[in-house]
Amino acid sequence: MDPTMLTNVNAKRINQTTTSSKSLEIKDEDIEVSYKEVLKEEISVISKQNRRNRSNQGKSKITNDFQNPDTINTKDAMRLSHFIESPNHFRHLSPQPSRLQKIKGDVNGDGTLDQKDVATLEKYNNGDDVKIEMKNADINEDGVIDKEDTISLQKIVNPNIGDVNGDGKVTQADVHALEQYYVGNKSDINMKNADMNGDGKISTLDIGKVQNLVNELNPDMGDANGDGIVNAKDMDLMSRALNDPDVKVNMDKADMDGNGKITLSDFSDVMHIVSKRESNFEKIIGDTNGDGVVNESDHTNLKNYIENVDSSDDFIRKNSDINNDGQIDEKDLQGLRDKLDGINVNYSEGGTVGDVNGDGKVTRADKEALKNYVNRESNGGNEFYINNADINGDGKIDKKDVAALGKQVDPKHRPHEPHHNTSEVIPTNLRPTTSPTSPLRPTGHVTNNFEERPTYEPWSNTIRQFQPVFTNSDLNSRSSGEFISIGVKINVISETDNAYKVQYPTARGEQTGWIGRNAFEKPQSIQNVLQNFVREFVGQAWSSAISGNGLNISKDFASFIFGQVNNIGDIGSIGDQSRNNNYRLNVNANFVGVRGSNQFLTKHNAKTMFRDAQVGDFVQMRRRNGESHSAILAEVSAKSVQFLEVNAEDQNGNFVYNRINLTSYSYERLAADNSSMSLYYPKHPMGEEV
Repeated sequence: MDPTMLTNVNAKRINQTTTSSKSLEIKDEDIEVSYKEVLKEEISVISKQNRRNRSNQGKSKITNDFQNPDTINTKDAMRLSHFIESPNHFRHLSPQPSRLQKIKGDVNGDGTLDQKDVATLEKYNNGDDVKIEMKNADINEDGVIDKEDTISLQKIVNPNIGDVNGDGKVTQADVHALEQYYVGNKSDINMKNADMNGDGKISTLDIGKVQNLVNELNPDMGDANGDGIVNAKDMDLMSRALNDPDVKVNMDKADMDGNGKITLSDFSDVMHIVSKRESNFEKIIGDTNGDGVVNESDHTNLKNYIENVDSSDDFIRKNSDINNDGQIDEKDLQGLRDKLDGINVNYSEGGTVGDVNGDGKVTRADKEALKNYVNRESNGGNEFYINNADINGDGKIDKKDVAALGKQVDPKHRPHEPHHNTSEVIPTNLRPTTSPTSPLRPTGHVTNNFEERPTYEPWSNTIRQFQPVFTNSDLNSRSSGEFISIGVKINVISETDNAYKVQYPTARGEQTGWIGRNAFEKPQSIQNVLQNFVREFVGQAWSSAISGNGLNISKDFASFIFGQVNNIGDIGSIGDQSRNNNYRLNVNANFVGVRGSNQFLTKHNAKTMFRDAQVGDFVQMRRRNGESHSAILAEVSAKSVQFLEVNAEDQNGNFVYNRINLTSYSYERLAADNSSMSLYYPKHPMGEEV
């Protein structure tokens, strides 16, 4: 008989007696002495209880088994043990037997077996300072209390834990169902399966625990292409699926929120999974398959990824952006080839085109370095500044660039030679002598240290994306809020690798300024552009240095994203109005419109305001505490909206200062958190005319 089957006090006494023996062998007479005294008390307790209950069955059992307490021996102890452990006798001895019985799994010792015990055992195994009933915690009886006991106990208490939506499985859909319940959008959840810590309520702790369980049970969740690995290939496939409904994905794994379609939220979930997984790999630039070495197989792997060729190889995105420009493309493939060929490439930007050796000058030495690179010959280990090497601007580095650079550094080809100057450095103060004439294409992409080349032939084209005008080619100094609208025909009179210098018509006559090189490209969809910002910013800290607006943090971020997503440079002076009106913006009415505004926000009018809203809209609100807050609309549905924002709660409900989040809100929660709200839209979205 186990001493723990007796009352706590008597069990302790027996343990003290049996463990005091110096010998490892405990003789029958030792047990008899220990049990004899204790069993007298136990039988007395049971007998008194039996008399109170007047139970003939219980009385008969005790009388028959224990006739003479003075002659109790080990056989009596065994009979009493059997009596105590038999559930049939508890009916007649309640409530006394509850203090005689050990309940395996009752970790917190409250006499019941429930989810609280699982939560307590989990905390214990995580190293938290919690008290547990040790004798009840070794569920699998292997002599060790560990995670396996937690798993075993969970199967006993509730094997369906985490199945929030009751579909018989635990997936990301359960996480989203619980999130929607938490924000007030959903009521039909299985509370027993959702209350992960057994405290009788749903909180962010439960959401986090369900997410952890999903990750553990579904290691391939997010495997959009079905290759058994969740990596950047799945991100790429889901990115295409977001913009093209005909792109086929593994919906069981890619539809993270279980709503039957691929959304920006699904993409964000997979992005986080991939990011977390890649953190386990050592960052070795060029090791695209994550095997720890950089070799030809990495080049083949990268080539397959770029060309969208199916491959069973893993793909580690953080090791594949060779030139560190945030994109995985042909430039990275060339960069990896250079690395494998032993060429020391420098990817710094902002230098002088033609200065491929990085010495600050364009000389014959640069021509030789460029020639060596094109011919795949050694450059003595010296750095090769590749962003300065595309002399003719055709997107390739080849013999044509060598010839073009040769003309620049060869005196007989120079358009002007300074007097008394024997240096090989190209003069930088030359200006074009030609003026815009017919709409001709440029003869070369001017990206050397001439600001403008005399041989540049002006050409004309029509603006396809709404363009702010700048005073310099770095596009960081505005020209008095000047813009060029869609459909306006302009003359390009010069260009750099970053911008076009143009002449354009205005009410004041023809003006000159610099615009971006995307001016003539077809605009991307707002959804696609916003997706890129989600990939770049979510989870990161926001720095106002990026925008230079000097606004409060949330408004600074939102105005930057609004301008970038919608290709609007002049949103207006959007600084705070008075505290009573800080849910409104001072916008440039020529380019930004008001979709709706409510001083007294309710669930109903919030839903009405977002009925016609579009992804990329600017949301300005006043919190219940009177402070203003700004966000960008990322998704909208009949039940909720999703904001891209900074200074808000994370997925666990915790406020995170200066952190960029993708957050879902029910209309009820919007009204609960905010007293007033306004919604703004671009009048020229993506540069298109209204």
